[in-house]
Amino acid sequence: MKVPELQMLPMTELDLPEILKLDAEIFPFDAWSVSSYRAFIPEGNCWVLKLGPEIQGYAVFTNAVGDSELLHIGIHPQHRQKGLASLMMSFMLEKTLREGTNRWFLEVRESNTAAQNLYRKFGYTRVGRRKAYYKTESGREDALVMRKVRAE
Repeated sequence: MKVPELQMLPMTELDLPEILKLDAEIFPFDAWSVSSYRAFIPEGNCWVLKLGPEIQGYAVFTNAVGDSELLHIGIHPQHRQKGLASLMMSFMLEKTLREGTNRWFLEVRESNTAAQNLYRKFGYTRVGRRKAYYKTESGREDALVMRKVRAE
């Protein structure tokens, strides 16, 4: 019996139904639309983490003129606390570093301390705040802007 292995693969149109369902579960107030994903797939910056045929997580980022931004990342709730987000972050950072990135940015919910700790582990520091950036069940929540700078 062959054991399936984890693979980071470019997201395709065929992944979208499962991604959209998972995204709505993870981000009930700000899930992305199918058109949002379709806008980024051709750029080659949408990736899925699969174990066999099953999507464990996904990430979308941009990379232009020495700057990269993590736009969206999600890990299936049943597969959290297994190092998968770290694996995806490592992949994104290595890929964009090879492409000439000098600075990386992201926004994270102020209440999402687990994600903030993950990003700090990768060298991100807080550089700003976006007031009322995210929707919540009871209104809006601030986003913390974080940045990582390429080591000289």
